[in-house]
Amino acid sequence: LTAQERAFIATLPELRVAIPLPAVRPYEAVGINGEVSGIHPDMLVALARTFGLRLKPVIVPSWSALLDAARRREVDVVMTLGVTAERMEYLAFTLGATPLPGALFARQGAKVDPATARFALERDFLANDWVRRQYPGATIVTVETTHDALRAVAEGRADIAAVDPMTWRLLQRYEGWTAGLREVARTAPTPGLPYIAAL
Repeated sequence: LTAQERAFIATLPELRVAIPLPAVRPYEAVGINGEVSGIHPDMLVALARTFGLRLKPVIVPSWSALLDAARRREVDVVMTLGVTAERMEYLAFTLGATPLPGALFARQGAKVDPATARFALERDFLANDWVRRQYPGATIVTVETTHDALRAVAEGRADIAAVDPMTWRLLQRYEGWTAGLREVARTAPTPGLPYIAAL
Protein backbone atom coordinates (compact mmCIF):
# COMPACT_ATOMS: atom_id res chain seq x y z
CA LEU A 1 0.00 0.00 0.00
CA THR A 2 1.07 3.56 -0.61
CA ALA A 3 1.52 5.99 2.27
CA GLN A 4 -1.67 7.75 1.16
CA GLU A 5 -3.63 4.46 1.19
CA ARG A 6 -2.31 3.59 4.65
CA ALA A 7 -3.26 7.05 5.92
CA PHE A 8 -6.79 6.56 4.57
CA ILE A 9 -7.12 3.14 6.23
CA ALA A 10 -5.98 4.61 9.54
CA THR A 11 -9.00 6.96 9.46
CA LEU A 12 -11.51 4.13 9.08
CA PRO A 13 -13.63 3.04 12.06
CA GLU A 14 -13.57 -0.53 13.32
CA LEU A 15 -15.12 -2.95 10.86
CA ARG A 16 -18.05 -4.73 12.51
CA VAL A 17 -17.89 -8.41 11.55
CA ALA A 18 -21.12 -10.41 11.91
CA ILE A 19 -20.86 -13.85 13.54
CA PRO A 20 -24.15 -15.82 13.66
CA LEU A 21 -25.01 -18.32 16.37
CA PRO A 22 -24.74 -21.15 16.58
CA ALA A 23 -21.32 -20.84 14.95
CA VAL A 24 -20.52 -23.54 12.37
CA ARG A 25 -17.24 -25.31 13.04
CA PRO A 26 -14.67 -25.46 11.50
CA TYR A 27 -15.55 -22.20 9.78
CA GLU A 28 -16.37 -20.20 12.91
CA ALA A 29 -16.36 -20.92 16.64
CA VAL A 30 -17.27 -18.68 19.57
CA GLY A 31 -15.63 -19.56 22.89
CA ILE A 32 -17.23 -19.20 26.31
CA ASN A 33 -15.26 -15.97 26.75
CA GLY A 34 -16.62 -14.63 23.44
CA GLU A 35 -13.37 -15.19 21.55
CA VAL A 36 -14.01 -15.91 17.87
CA SER A 37 -11.86 -18.42 15.98
CA GLY A 38 -12.06 -20.71 12.96
CA ILE A 39 -10.98 -20.84 9.33
CA HIS A 40 -12.78 -17.73 8.13
CA PRO A 41 -12.08 -15.45 11.12
CA ASP A 42 -8.40 -16.48 10.94
CA MET A 43 -8.28 -15.52 7.25
CA LEU A 44 -9.99 -12.21 7.96
CA VAL A 45 -7.62 -11.41 10.84
CA ALA A 46 -4.63 -12.12 8.58
CA LEU A 47 -6.03 -9.69 5.98
CA ALA A 48 -6.74 -7.08 8.64
CA ARG A 49 -3.17 -7.29 9.98
CA THR A 50 -1.75 -7.00 6.49
CA PHE A 51 -3.74 -3.87 5.67
CA GLY A 52 -3.95 -2.30 9.13
CA LEU A 53 -7.71 -2.72 9.55
CA ARG A 54 -9.40 -2.93 12.95
CA LEU A 55 -12.08 -5.58 13.49
CA LYS A 56 -14.90 -5.90 16.01
CA PRO A 57 -16.94 -9.13 16.18
CA VAL A 58 -20.70 -8.65 16.43
CA ILE A 59 -22.45 -11.81 17.62
CA VAL A 60 -26.00 -12.19 16.26
CA PRO A 61 -28.52 -14.84 17.35
CA SER A 62 -29.17 -16.46 13.95
CA TRP A 63 -28.44 -16.45 10.24
CA SER A 64 -31.65 -14.50 9.59
CA ALA A 65 -30.62 -11.91 12.21
CA LEU A 66 -27.28 -11.58 10.43
CA LEU A 67 -29.02 -10.72 7.15
CA ASP A 68 -31.29 -8.23 8.93
CA ALA A 69 -28.26 -6.56 10.58
CA ALA A 70 -26.56 -6.26 7.17
CA ARG A 71 -29.71 -4.69 5.65
CA ARG A 72 -29.85 -2.14 8.49
CA ARG A 73 -26.09 -1.40 8.16
CA GLU A 74 -25.45 -2.58 11.72
CA VAL A 75 -22.54 -4.73 10.51
CA ASP A 76 -19.88 -4.07 7.87
CA VAL A 77 -18.58 -7.53 7.00
CA VAL A 78 -20.32 -10.88 6.66
CA MET A 79 -18.24 -13.97 6.04
CA THR A 80 -19.16 -16.63 3.46
CA LEU A 81 -22.57 -15.64 2.23
CA GLY A 82 -24.03 -16.85 -1.06
CA VAL A 83 -24.72 -14.26 -3.76
CA THR A 84 -28.36 -13.56 -4.67
CA ALA A 85 -29.95 -10.67 -6.57
CA GLU A 86 -31.76 -9.53 -3.40
CA ARG A 87 -28.56 -9.51 -1.33
CA MET A 88 -26.72 -7.55 -4.01
CA GLU A 89 -29.10 -4.66 -3.30
CA TYR A 90 -27.48 -4.06 0.09
CA LEU A 91 -24.12 -5.90 -0.02
CA ALA A 92 -20.97 -5.74 -2.13
CA PHE A 93 -19.40 -9.16 -2.70
CA THR A 94 -15.72 -10.08 -2.92
CA LEU A 95 -14.33 -13.03 -4.85
CA GLY A 96 -14.58 -16.49 -3.29
CA ALA A 97 -12.35 -17.20 -0.31
CA THR A 98 -11.85 -20.97 -0.44
CA PRO A 99 -12.61 -23.65 -3.08
CA LEU A 100 -15.54 -25.63 -1.72
CA PRO A 101 -17.55 -28.59 -3.04
CA GLY A 102 -21.12 -29.24 -1.97
CA ALA A 103 -22.61 -32.64 -1.18
CA LEU A 104 -26.00 -34.29 -0.69
CA PHE A 105 -26.54 -36.75 2.16
CA ALA A 106 -29.30 -39.34 2.68
CA ARG A 107 -30.01 -42.23 5.06
CA GLN A 108 -28.05 -45.44 4.56
CA GLY A 109 -29.97 -47.76 2.24
CA ALA A 110 -32.66 -45.22 1.36
CA LYS A 111 -33.55 -44.75 -2.29
CA VAL A 112 -34.16 -41.06 -2.86
CA ASP A 113 -35.21 -39.13 -5.93
CA PRO A 114 -34.13 -35.49 -5.58
CA ALA A 115 -36.94 -34.42 -7.91
CA THR A 116 -39.56 -35.27 -5.26
CA ALA A 117 -37.45 -35.48 -2.08
CA ARG A 118 -37.80 -33.56 1.17
CA PHE A 119 -34.66 -31.40 1.47
CA ALA A 120 -33.58 -30.30 4.96
CA LEU A 121 -32.04 -26.86 4.40
CA GLU A 122 -30.89 -24.08 6.71
CA ARG A 123 -33.09 -20.99 6.84
CA ASP A 124 -31.96 -18.28 4.37
CA PHE A 125 -29.08 -20.38 2.98
CA LEU A 126 -28.36 -20.14 -0.74
CA ALA A 127 -29.14 -23.87 -1.15
CA ASN A 128 -32.84 -23.00 -0.85
CA ASP A 129 -32.73 -21.10 -4.14
CA TRP A 130 -30.70 -23.86 -5.81
CA VAL A 131 -33.14 -26.63 -4.78
CA ARG A 132 -36.16 -24.58 -5.91
CA ARG A 133 -34.56 -24.09 -9.34
CA GLN A 134 -33.18 -27.62 -9.81
CA TYR A 135 -36.03 -29.61 -8.23
CA PRO A 136 -39.31 -27.64 -8.35
CA GLY A 137 -41.23 -30.75 -7.23
CA ALA A 138 -39.14 -31.17 -4.08
CA THR A 139 -40.21 -30.04 -0.61
CA ILE A 140 -38.01 -27.88 1.63
CA VAL A 141 -37.93 -28.67 5.35
CA THR A 142 -36.52 -25.53 6.98
CA VAL A 143 -34.03 -25.98 9.83
CA GLU A 144 -31.72 -23.59 11.67
CA THR A 145 -28.31 -25.29 11.43
CA THR A 146 -26.31 -27.80 9.39
CA HIS A 147 -26.45 -30.16 12.37
CA ASP A 148 -30.26 -29.86 12.37
CA ALA A 149 -30.39 -30.59 8.62
CA LEU A 150 -28.42 -33.81 8.90
CA ARG A 151 -30.31 -34.83 12.04
CA ALA A 152 -33.62 -34.35 10.23
CA VAL A 153 -32.45 -36.80 7.55
CA ALA A 154 -31.13 -39.28 10.13
CA GLU A 155 -34.50 -39.20 11.96
CA GLY A 156 -36.59 -39.55 8.78
CA ARG A 157 -38.09 -36.04 8.86
CA ALA A 158 -36.33 -35.27 5.55
CA ASP A 159 -34.75 -37.29 2.75
CA ILE A 160 -31.72 -35.22 1.74
CA ALA A 161 -29.48 -32.62 3.35
CA ALA A 162 -27.21 -30.35 1.32
CA VAL A 163 -24.04 -29.90 3.37
CA ASP A 164 -20.43 -29.01 2.70
CA PRO A 165 -18.09 -32.01 3.13
CA MET A 166 -15.82 -30.26 5.68
CA THR A 167 -18.67 -29.76 8.13
CA TRP A 168 -19.81 -33.34 7.45
CA ARG A 169 -16.36 -34.74 8.35
CA LEU A 170 -16.31 -32.78 11.58
CA LEU A 171 -19.76 -34.03 12.59
CA GLN A 172 -18.79 -37.61 11.70
CA ARG A 173 -15.94 -37.37 14.19
CA TYR A 174 -18.15 -36.36 17.12
CA GLU A 175 -21.72 -37.49 16.37
CA GLY A 176 -22.38 -41.24 16.37
CA TRP A 177 -25.78 -40.89 14.67
CA THR A 178 -24.04 -39.78 11.44
CA ALA A 179 -23.16 -43.46 10.82
CA GLY A 180 -26.74 -43.83 9.56
CA LEU A 181 -26.10 -41.36 6.72
CA ARG A 182 -24.25 -41.55 3.42
CA GLU A 183 -23.07 -39.14 0.76
CA VAL A 184 -25.11 -39.59 -2.43
CA ALA A 185 -23.69 -36.82 -4.65
CA ARG A 186 -20.96 -34.18 -4.68
CA THR A 187 -20.31 -31.13 -6.82
CA ALA A 188 -16.94 -30.19 -8.22
CA PRO A 189 -15.08 -27.64 -6.06
CA THR A 190 -16.10 -24.12 -6.97
CA PRO A 191 -14.77 -20.77 -5.79
CA GLY A 192 -15.87 -20.62 -2.19
CA LEU A 193 -18.32 -18.20 -0.69
CA PRO A 194 -16.97 -14.67 -0.41
CA TYR A 195 -16.45 -12.16 2.34
CA ILE A 196 -19.05 -9.43 1.99
CA ALA A 197 -18.91 -5.77 2.95
CA ALA A 198 -22.20 -3.99 3.65
CA LEU A 199 -22.76 -1.02 1.35
